Amino acid sequence: MVNFASLSLLALGLISSQALAAPATVTATESVAATKSKAAGHERFSFAKWVDTIIADPDTALSPQEALQAYLDTVNSTTSAPAHDKRWDSQYECNYNSDKQAKASDAVICINNLAAAGQVPCTARKVTSNSGTGMSTLVYCLYGTAMLGPAGPWYDDSSKWGTCQSIAQTAGAIMDTCTQPNAMVAGIRWYDLTGTTAGHRRLQ
Repeated sequence: MVNFASLSLLALGLISSQALAAPATVTATESVAATKSKAAGHERFSFAKWVDTIIADPDTALSPQEALQAYLDTVNSTTSAPAHDKRWDSQYECNYNSDKQAKASDAVICINNLAAAGQVPCTARKVTSNSGTGMSTLVYCLYGTAMLGPAGPWYDDSSKWGTCQSIAQTAGAIMDTCTQPNAMVAGIRWYDLTGTTAGHRRLQ
């Protein structure tokens, strides 16, 4: 069953200008080197950096399953450096309610698909809960337990939605901040990764 965010959570954010995060410039060589370093336990795996490699060179980027495994390997490694902890950052809000969390294995599929879609405007579609409540929401991607979509008072304004790649980049940052040791995740980032006001992203 799909887990929908509560109405109060949907109303928290502010949305104004369109998200236009620029594609990262990561070479295939850098991608391979970074992957080897993470595999050796030198650095906590970053989903945001993984998205950058998909944008730069999808042929050499890790698959969603490989990315999640790399994260789990480094999280469980006693030698890995701590992740860049952004929980202090007011732009992030993690949801630790297990009823609202998605499996990280489902979330990475959504993120991979959006990153691969390119710098095109992303379209959100309406989905209705199958729990009998009649609740509906807009989503960019729905896969398994994961739902990635806009939120806030103007969440249904398509001019605020941004590109698929900018949404994937922001979702990767949410994953870095909010993914739990049990590989469950839910959260919001209020602005895109350029630091400009934008349609914030909900990952739940």
